[in-house]
Amino acid sequence: KARGASSAASAANAAIEHTRHWALGSGGKWTSMGVWSDGSYGVEEGIYFSFPVVCSLGGYSVVQNVPVSKAKAEALKRTNDELVQERDTVAKALGIKKSSFEDTYKQWKTKFDQGQLPYFHPPALK
Repeated sequence: KARGASSAASAANAAIEHTRHWALGSGGKWTSMGVWSDGSYGVEEGIYFSFPVVCSLGGYSVVQNVPVSKAKAEALKRTNDELVQERDTVAKALGIKKSSFEDTYKQWKTKFDQGQLPYFHPPALK
């Protein structure tokens, strides 16, 4: 039980830190966040992936050109390939066409680039 509580507390702390950095900024320091891929480091666009980022008041930028060893590059590729396969398998099972999630990604990225954070705040009730 103690180990389970410790694990839950650790996960909760990670979620709090993630949200704090995203909303308030990371003070110019790198942090790792699972974000929609923009194609950095060879990760397919639109896949949620953990990247080194710098956060600033509700936004983030993926840190580019971090040296990656051959072994790490191979691990990144394997993980990317697994995530793409999982996404495609689920999409096929649900009858979702690839163009649908590509369009969703483009819409999200456009809003994000315009300084809007879709889904960051709950939608207004009408």
